Amino acid sequence: MLNDTVKERLIQTARRLSRWDEEQYPHLDALPLHHEGGALLGHVLLDLLEESGYLPEDVCAIAAADTTSLTAACSLMHAAGARGLDIDVLSLLDGAKLEEAYGEETVVVLDLVPEDAERAVAAQKRLEEAGWQVLCVLSLVSPDAEVAQEISAAGDYLVSLQVEDLKGDKK
Repeated sequence: MLNDTVKERLIQTARRLSRWDEEQYPHLDALPLHHEGGALLGHVLLDLLEESGYLPEDVCAIAAADTTSLTAACSLMHAAGARGLDIDVLSLLDGAKLEEAYGEETVVVLDLVPEDAERAVAAQKRLEEAGWQVLCVLSLVSPDAEVAQEISAAGDYLVSLQVEDLKGDKK
């Protein structure tokens, strides 16, 4: 399957570019800024939405929960554009003005590598208060089980990779 090849290339690129903290948790801030990593990331996330039953043409925007997720959301936006789809990016960074939604506008919250559930859950709440319909929270890398459970309790939660996938020879 083509997606498996793209995902494997993304894993290899992420292994080369990621920093690891003392708890052996990946920091992928360089991945969406890399010429190949950003393109692969966008397509893997877009494929995850499709494989999970969300039609990308039904998604109006990707809402970014932090700075790294903002650059990753741009990767997803460009991947969608390459497929002829129009998906915008919403910044949820401190001080960013969030436009009110009109009608049935739908959004996906992107938290690339959640270290806790607070950021994703707060993003969902902020969007819903502004009238947006939140379809799901999307992450490239799964957090620990407790964090994943907290995010899932607030709505649908999609994850593409596990931390172990990125460790490679760091295991």
